[in-house]
Amino acid sequence: MKNIKYLLVLIIAAILFSGCDKLWNTDNHYVTFKNTDPSKFITTIYYKEPGETKWSKDQVSSDIYPGDNITLVLYQGTYDFEIVMEDEEYSYTFYNDNIVLNDDVTLEICYDCYRDSNIKIERHLKENRK
Repeated sequence: MKNIKYLLVLIIAAILFSGCDKLWNTDNHYVTFKNTDPSKFITTIYYKEPGETKWSKDQVSSDIYPGDNITLVLYQGTYDFEIVMEDEEYSYTFYNDNIVLNDDVTLEICYDCYRDSNIKIERHLKENRK
């Protein structure tokens, strides 16, 4: 009799959990920033929701070199990203706005890829150059 009760509880739990998609689907998505630039490294990544005034804290703990990537987990929604790359002479800031996250996404980051696009880029000469 005990075995039947345990089996019944197990079946009911399986039915409840299989019907509760929100328990398993948290609406989080992976955002991968892949450095595809052959000579620059990513030093900083910030994000915010459009209309917000404050950016997140810097998501990069160590520089992301060519061929490397970093992945963030963000809740479903629309985000603006500020990405900073550097080389020996310059710092490049990319403003990638209104990225809709309703699935996992990979953003390939490179100066030449963005230079001819609608993405706003600021280029600054590094101050610590001799």
